[in-house]
Amino acid sequence: MKTKRKSDWQKLPHQSLRRYRPTGVYYLWKRVGGGRQLRQSLQTTDLDVARGKRDEALRTHRATARAGTPMCLEGLTFAEAVARLREQVQSGVPWSLKKAVLKPRSLRFNLELLDVLLRTWPNLELDLRDITSADCRLWAARLRGQYGAVRYNASVGALRRVFALAIELHVRVDNPAAQIGKAKVEVRRSDLWLPEPAQFDALVAALRGQRGAANQDNADFALFLRWTGLRGFEAGHLPKSAVDLKAGLLRLPGSITKNGRSREVPILPPARAVIERWLATPNRRRGDYSRAPGSPRPDYLCPVWRLNGALKSACTKLQFPVRLSHHDFRHLFITDLLKQGVEAAVIARWVGHGDNGKLIRETYTLVGEQWEREEIERVSAIYASP
Repeated sequence: MKTKRKSDWQKLPHQSLRRYRPTGVYYLWKRVGGGRQLRQSLQTTDLDVARGKRDEALRTHRATARAGTPMCLEGLTFAEAVARLREQVQSGVPWSLKKAVLKPRSLRFNLELLDVLLRTWPNLELDLRDITSADCRLWAARLRGQYGAVRYNASVGALRRVFALAIELHVRVDNPAAQIGKAKVEVRRSDLWLPEPAQFDALVAALRGQRGAANQDNADFALFLRWTGLRGFEAGHLPKSAVDLKAGLLRLPGSITKNGRSREVPILPPARAVIERWLATPNRRRGDYSRAPGSPRPDYLCPVWRLNGALKSACTKLQFPVRLSHHDFRHLFITDLLKQGVEAAVIARWVGHGDNGKLIRETYTLVGEQWEREEIERVSAIYASP
């Protein structure tokens, strides 16, 4: 008997359908509750007939799951499913298996998405087994006119998670929200104001000149953010064990990065002096909001984790046109590297982007244009001289 090879199966743009190339027969191809792969011959080579048989087979499996599966929940409504998801989120359980830890910011955002579902779904008492793909597409069309692309895409993901829960509980065998397309997110080309080198030096001096015991640490933290490109959360939760001065690298664990992936960041000379000072001093961090009461104090590298008040006062004193934030130092780091000729793909690896530099090339186009004009002026001046 001939063994069916993986290459013999043709993927189709139709949900739960595949075609076996050697015979041309269509198959129902669906992963059902518990992760079991369902593969059933539809005994036809006609696509239209196969689609009808697929729908009939899915209804049969759905009815079987409803009546005969021990884990099946009778009468699970949309509101009850959202309530179950809320319990999971509040317990710190992430929606995606790729994430090991649900950060406080992600927890709040997931709860907001569940609130969006409760506000916008037309019938909260409707049984999950009776919801169709047409219902989901109609909901998505209405939602698209109320929210921006980012919030819309996240809300669609939350709806898919509701039906994923139904599949896990053997209430359904399919996800009717799986075919909802995502909205295109337009890259915002905001007019960022970033300080010049002399202005940044004045900012650091202003931070050091402020009153308070943490003024030196605040200035060093600003330098650290500016010369590493770390996000505020990443820098504030970086352990001392992540520093490798011999290799000249900061090895960030995935538990503190935004995308959950570990990465390496080079220790540039301006940041090395700050890091060496912090490594030579004991842990002086106080009032850590992320530490559970009674738990041991983590050996963090940075003695502070935010500059909100100090940064606002320094910007006001120096009469900067905008109030800088922690993330502006990250923009400053990326901008400076681009001007030095470092490839966007390399910078993307350092700052934790997984798109090979696409976002940096699109977002910092204006910086590149300004730099190009400066280079044209410089070259023109060279050739204009006798």
